[in-house]
Amino acid sequence: MKTVTMKFGGTSVGSPEAIRNVIYITQREHTQGNRALLVVSAMSGVTDTLLSSTGMALKGDRWGY
Repeated sequence: MKTVTMKFGGTSVGSPEAIRNVIYITQREHTQGNRALLVVSAMSGVTDTLLSSTGMALKGDRWGY
């Protein structure tokens, strides 16, 4: 059994259809006898929101984030 590492970017998990595609790809690897190791980025737009929230929290803005 080999391990296959797959990285999916934000667009790859940005919609229900895209997530279903990731599941399909992962299941295909599994049925071929491979072990799948997934690296998944945040959904599109989430990283910017997290960075903004962190900045507000560091400035003491309890309600902005």
